[in-house]
Amino acid sequence: MIDDEKQAQLYRIILKNYQGVAMRKTGEIELLHNDKDFNRIAMHLLQSIKGVGDVLSLTMLYEIGNINRFATRQ
Repeated sequence: MIDDEKQAQLYRIILKNYQGVAMRKTGEIELLHNDKDFNRIAMHLLQSIKGVGDVLSLTMLYEIGNINRFATRQ
């Protein structure tokens, strides 16, 4: 069993790492939102799918790119 000081130290390390990840993701999302080709309606529709949030919907949008480049729905 670890003492209170070590638990607090571990908590601070975890929190600092989490804050860093959250700041990077926030920055990525803000950059993508400022993109001139960004489609807010498509993102909103994707997020209506259970389990799809900001990061996954943005990933899907940017992997697909311009949907009109596909000739058919297949």
